[in-house]
Amino acid sequence: MIWPDDSTFAFLLTIDIDGDLPLLAENPENVHRLKSRSVGLYGPEHGAGRLLRVLGKHDLHADWFIPGEIARRYPELVREIAARGHGIGVHGDKHLDFDRLQADEQIAEMVNGRDAIIDALRNRPAPIDQMPDADPRHSSGPSTHDAAPARAFEVADAREDRLGACNGFRIPAGEWAPGFPDAMAAAGFSWSSSLPYSELPYSLGQSGLTEIPFKYELDDNQYLGFNLDPPFPPGGSRITPLEFVEENWGYELQGAAQYGTLLHLRLNAEVMGIASRARMLDRFLGKVLSTEGVWVASCDRLDELTRGFPSDRTESNPYDLSMRLTHRQ
Repeated sequence: MIWPDDSTFAFLLTIDIDGDLPLLAENPENVHRLKSRSVGLYGPEHGAGRLLRVLGKHDLHADWFIPGEIARRYPELVREIAARGHGIGVHGDKHLDFDRLQADEQIAEMVNGRDAIIDALRNRPAPIDQMPDADPRHSSGPSTHDAAPARAFEVADAREDRLGACNGFRIPAGEWAPGFPDAMAAAGFSWSSSLPYSELPYSLGQSGLTEIPFKYELDDNQYLGFNLDPPFPPGGSRITPLEFVEENWGYELQGAAQYGTLLHLRLNAEVMGIASRARMLDRFLGKVLSTEGVWVASCDRLDELTRGFPSDRTESNPYDLSMRLTHRQ
């Protein structure tokens, strides 16, 4: 792939705000486990605001993936993210595990999540039956101290304008059902960022979508995600020393610069928003942005770039690959 402005590699930063939804999706009875829920709620309450300040220091924009329920609980946070010029993608509605859903339920999880984000951007209150329980952790958003001035956002009812705020989707958990990319396209989405298949964006089969892949090596949750009870990750503790994480990401940066690939750093507000980790991120972003030949991308821009390439010059589709492998057996 040829990057714009004679750049040699691309850098993309995406951030998920899951809150306590994965815990609640795993078992609704976890609503009573306030200690464990507080681990996730750190993200929208504190981590997101800190990450916004770090990005502001570097004049860097990210794509934020937000579940619909988080948008209902924290509409001011959604509006602030948009007001600062960041992109917003859909991360499901309740952050449900797609392995447990039928195809129509997966589509509903996607579309309902988008509708909640649009409602937040339009400053419409959440329906009464969707409001969270009375809990001090469910505030209107984090205190960011240096918050940008409030802006009014008008999202028109026209389909094309409505989707301008969230053109992309990221699967919350599990695997989507066969044909789901076609359902994404039919619902008006332009791109997905759900598969760790490649180091370059590619056309997602015949759906007309662009897939913007990620790699687990550049996902903070694999190194630093942790909860004691119920245990995450299952089977044991894992909190990697920050110097190891920063060193690994440094190698990934060198590899992207050498081979001309996409360096996609995928973060979680609950994980990277912690003070010590945000400090490490600050240093790493400085290294990335000072590396010769870097082009800072967004998901929408990568989608446009991929669509501009002939199909024989983009990455293959993992579904096409799986079919070829099946036929060889």
